[in-house]
Amino acid sequence: MTKIYLDDVRTPVDKDWTIVRDYEQFVSKIQDIGLENIELISLDHDLGDTAMAEWHKNVYHNYTLNYDNILEKTGMDCVKWLINQWLDGQPVVDVVVHSANAVGSANMMGYIIDYLKIVLEYKSNIQYRKGGEIHLFWYLLIWQYKVNFQNYQKNNWYSSPKN
Repeated sequence: MTKIYLDDVRTPVDKDWTIVRDYEQFVSKIQDIGLENIELISLDHDLGDTAMAEWHKNVYHNYTLNYDNILEKTGMDCVKWLINQWLDGQPVVDVVVHSANAVGSANMMGYIIDYLKIVLEYKSNIQYRKGGEIHLFWYLLIWQYKVNFQNYQKNNWYSSPKN
């Protein structure tokens, strides 16, 4: 089984990873290998100069992210492509996010969790690599996300700091 590592700058120490540097390489490599042969995908959010500039200008200081300021495709675009593959019946693969961009990471994981929540609620006919069942891990991950989101709302953690 293959592990995919998406990052434009970093390289994992573990040599077992297949490294891709941008959206095009990500899509191409997964199409070549096939989702059924992938064990794990690790994603970065910021995949180029304008994404990094947005992180330095807005995310780092104000906890805001404006995708209109980013010209290249990001890890979020990879997540959207991946979920479209799952919706088309491809096997669901475990995904982790290793990005330093907290807002981008939350956007990516939130998108994945929203998809998984729909699968749990509607018992979709999505094909699963691990025996066709929705596993407790995903249920607990979604539950934890709901609890954290409620805490964010309650404590107003998601609002921008006042200067």
